[in-house]
Amino acid sequence: MDWDFSLILIVLVLAIIIILPLISSLKDRNYRCLIYSALGNKDYFKVTQRLKTKGIPYRTKVIINASHPGGISTQSGAADHSQYDIYVQRKDEHRANDAIHNHHAKY
Repeated sequence: MDWDFSLILIVLVLAIIIILPLISSLKDRNYRCLIYSALGNKDYFKVTQRLKTKGIPYRTKVIINASHPGGISTQSGAADHSQYDIYVQRKDEHRANDAIHNHHAKY
């Protein structure tokens, strides 16, 4: 009985490890255009707010800088050494560039 339970548990864990990334990649497959790499959360929020204001959907991949132990810190005044790669759909590339780099542009 214990062997059957262990086998079922192992199969479930492996299924989750394989299926969750697959679902995530399918969900984000249309967001392949890297539009901006923000360094730190202040830059990230500035850029994503501009995209939100223009109604441009985006996805983010967070890369924690391994050379800075701890990466993201929630302490006030502490440096955030993370890189936030912001992706948009190819059809929104031009609008996203305008929104980020010329945030006063009208559409």
